Amino acid sequence: MYESSPVVLGATVLCATALAVVEWGLVPPVPLLAWLAYMLVLAIGRFALARAFQRSAPGPQGTPRWERRFLTGVLLTGLGWGSTAFLLFPESSVPHQIFVIFVLGGMTAGAVTTLSAKFGAFLCFAVPTMAPAAIRLLNEDIPLASTMGWLAVIFTLAIAYVALRVQATIVSSLDLRLQHQALLDRLRLQTVRLEQAEHARVASDRRYQFFVDQASDIIYRTDPAGRFTFVNVAAACIMHYSEAEMIGRHFLEFIRPDHRRAVERFYGRQFVRKIPSTYFEFPALTKDGVDVWLGQSVQLLTDGGRIFGFQAVVRDITERKQAEASSHASESRYRALYDNNPSMYFTVDATGLLRSVNQFGAQCLGYAPHELINHPVSLVVHEEDRETVRRKLSACFQHPDQLAHCEFRKRRKDGSTLWVKETLRVAHDTDGQPVVFIVCEDISERKQAEEALHRAIQSREQLARNLHDSIIQSIYAIGFTLEECQELLDGSSENANRKLDQVVVELNRLIREVRGYLAAPAEESEHLSAGDLIASVQRLRSLMEQANGTRFVVALDPAAADALTAVQRAQFLYVTQEAMSNSLRHANASTVRISMDCLPRGVRLEIRDNGVGFEIPGMRNGKGGLRNIRLRARMIGANLDIVSHPMGGTVISMEMPRGL
Repeated sequence: MYESSPVVLGATVLCATALAVVEWGLVPPVPLLAWLAYMLVLAIGRFALARAFQRSAPGPQGTPRWERRFLTGVLLTGLGWGSTAFLLFPESSVPHQIFVIFVLGGMTAGAVTTLSAKFGAFLCFAVPTMAPAAIRLLNEDIPLASTMGWLAVIFTLAIAYVALRVQATIVSSLDLRLQHQALLDRLRLQTVRLEQAEHARVASDRRYQFFVDQASDIIYRTDPAGRFTFVNVAAACIMHYSEAEMIGRHFLEFIRPDHRRAVERFYGRQFVRKIPSTYFEFPALTKDGVDVWLGQSVQLLTDGGRIFGFQAVVRDITERKQAEASSHASESRYRALYDNNPSMYFTVDATGLLRSVNQFGAQCLGYAPHELINHPVSLVVHEEDRETVRRKLSACFQHPDQLAHCEFRKRRKDGSTLWVKETLRVAHDTDGQPVVFIVCEDISERKQAEEALHRAIQSREQLARNLHDSIIQSIYAIGFTLEECQELLDGSSENANRKLDQVVVELNRLIREVRGYLAAPAEESEHLSAGDLIASVQRLRSLMEQANGTRFVVALDPAAADALTAVQRAQFLYVTQEAMSNSLRHANASTVRISMDCLPRGVRLEIRDNGVGFEIPGMRNGKGGLRNIRLRARMIGANLDIVSHPMGGTVISMEMPRGL
């Protein structure tokens, strides 16, 4: 279409000029000259576009841009011709109107030959050229004008159909031309290649012979039966035979006897199945009886489907085979060491799959090695430690130069657990892919010892708390009683003796209680009943009241005590003892009230005194008894609240929600 543009644009200029001359005097000169100038300027622009296209010779990548430019020019030209139906359509002369329609139809028909190669380009010209005239004629009140309008529509549709058929013809013609050109190009290329091959054949034969003679590999040919018809110099050198000694002999005579049957079957199958090319490795014997390993590529020599021999290129691979044997022995020793070492070894890839495990490691976990390989490492990790192991493996791959350690629990096949300590480092497998190599040590016994030690420490701490909260509080009360006895001895010996008798009874009770702690300190709170709780508080109240005259009011609801567990009752008792002792020793209170009641959602214990109180900020973390009270509350999940003001008394309250 670009090639035909100059001729088409010339015809456009001539037709536009002729139309302007014919219409001169019938239409106003200003629109006539403006229209003619538009058509001339547009023609010049399209001509320049065609020249630019020819100079640039764009490839396939630039074709869409040039296509859009071409279609734009065609559309503007069609709009110019279509505007004549309004600008150059004389109302006073029907013959001139028919002349305008004739020119538009002629331009549309002419576009079939120049624009049909691209049907879209034809429509860009034909539709804006004919549509305005058809619309104007159809809107006229004259019957003849309406008829001409419909004829213009039918003409446009018919021309469009012709353009579509012409496009198909043009595309088919271009395709055939391109195919013909491609065939000619291939024919010329083949001719050149044949000429080059003919010239190179003689030189190739000479080069081939030189190559064969100078090659370090064995090159030979045999007849269909397998007898040598040609051997090169390398064959004689490697096998220690002369060329004359090898020609005519069967190739199986040079194979080591224990491999002859396998070699014969292999090449017999190649011959029967007509396999063009094969590769096989086998040991041969030199003239002096030395083993030589050969890797042999054999091609069938055929002519019209008939096999007339074999041609082989053979390489001495003795050194490689020896290296493989040495490597295999080394690998076997390593595998034996890996499998039988009394340590657990694992390798894990970046996806978290176990890639290898030694026999000992698999047995420790209750598996066979094949049951673990290619399974997720999480299979043998305790569910509570899987996230820890995942993060540790990820960190290893992120820092491959660093050695890592990790302690966690593994899960055996039977569901039991064992504690292990792993040392991890990044290595590479046989394919060069990064894996984490893990050396695993069973530390279950160490962990059990640590747990036993931890339990012992906890038991000791519990014993110390119990001694402080129970026995020492009673000893304090006894001490106060003894001080009072000193004063009573000066006055009433009878009262002093009575109080001393009570002190002896209380001391005997304390001795029994200490013996009980020494016998089973961890179990002293497991059987404390509701009655025991109330009785212990009442006994302590009686002892402390006798010590210095402080009045203790005890109001413990049996239902509230019964709602607690034995452990909760024990902690409630310890808190009560500590609070009563603090009121007696530090608060100088005259009255202390101890109450325990049921709440809608739990049980509430309250110890309230009217003593000297203290500053809460200065005792935020607590000292001695207060710290112990806070610890006891945390142990059972109780809500503790301590309120105190200087000279305003102290209130200690503890609430135990139900269900805890």
